[in-house]
Amino acid sequence: MTTMKRVGDFYEAFGLDAIMLMEHCGLNAMASKARAGCPVKNIQATLDCLTSAGFRVAVIEGKLLYNSLNQYQPQYRDDKLV
Repeated sequence: MTTMKRVGDFYEAFGLDAIMLMEHCGLNAMASKARAGCPVKNIQATLDCLTSAGFRVAVIEGKLLYNSLNQYQPQYRDDKLV
């Protein structure tokens, strides 16, 4: 099973999951580590690509946190598997 986690405006995969994205969906590596991803607007095409290649995919959505002044805090908590 391949896992993709939402990080801001992107869905990212790490390690072997990232390699599967690069090999089967033509996505580019991010930074120098085994990390790949796609923008939120492209998630359905990426999921279709992986599932048509025979992979199962788990998508993890994060819950954005806001501070007491209702300002966005760039971190996630209470992740949920969809």
